[in-house]
Amino acid sequence: MISKWLSEQYLKTIVLFEIPDGKGGFTSHGTGVLLNYKKVFVLATCKHIVVRPDGKPYAGLHATINKTDGTASRKNIELLQKQFNLKWFFHKDNEVDLAISPIALDLSVEDIKLISEEMFEDFANMPLGDDVFFLGYPLGLGVNNVPRLSPLVRTGVVALKNSDKTFLVDANVYPGSSGSPVFYKPVLAESEGTTTNIGKNRPVKLLGLVNSNLSAVEEAISKKTGRTRTVFEENAGLGTVQSASLLVEILEYPEVQAILPKTEEAQKVEEKKTSS
Repeated sequence: MISKWLSEQYLKTIVLFEIPDGKGGFTSHGTGVLLNYKKVFVLATCKHIVVRPDGKPYAGLHATINKTDGTASRKNIELLQKQFNLKWFFHKDNEVDLAISPIALDLSVEDIKLISEEMFEDFANMPLGDDVFFLGYPLGLGVNNVPRLSPLVRTGVVALKNSDKTFLVDANVYPGSSGSPVFYKPVLAESEGTTTNIGKNRPVKLLGLVNSNLSAVEEAISKKTGRTRTVFEENAGLGTVQSASLLVEILEYPEVQAILPKTEEAQKVEEKKTSS
């Protein structure tokens, strides 16, 4: 059973990223979301999920997606991209922690839904203080619901908007949350000036992708030497989010636009394989 305000279609847009654990298995690595941009399927996540700190791509990166037969399928991203001559695209500003890749999927096999471009919220129109929810796999939770995956549902509030089109949410963010899509939480009452509209349900829109958390750091300093002896670090209860407006900037790059028609053809090939 799912809460009345949460539609199952949003849960079906979520992808689990995994990498080899060195022991013959896989370990949870992060979260992604499936988009439908100009009739092309696009996989979006954070740049640090697909690229290591040294700038090299993560070897053996897999995306796990639920299937219509009640199981889940683990897909090797590198092999999938090579098959259809696709690749990751990043923002031209290296500080933007986002990555997108067109991807060919078959809706008759994969039990998925997609976030359409009409659901992208403009950063300029996003108000402070609004309730939000985000979906993903923090700490690898939700991945053991064999044979299917089930992302965690988290909630928070838009706490701060930054000039670089990023924002903070008042919510605990943990490893594995990176790439989690953040949406407006549906509300039944909405204020406009001094008027409150009861029963007016705000549409769900994509605000951005979680990319990190903020930590509170304290130092224990020796009275004798004046030097730091120990550093204590804990989750500050705030998460940073890359806005959907930054995603759109990547999607509108000429090099991305050029590859979209080819990806649309690849999708048709995949669907034809299944139906034949």
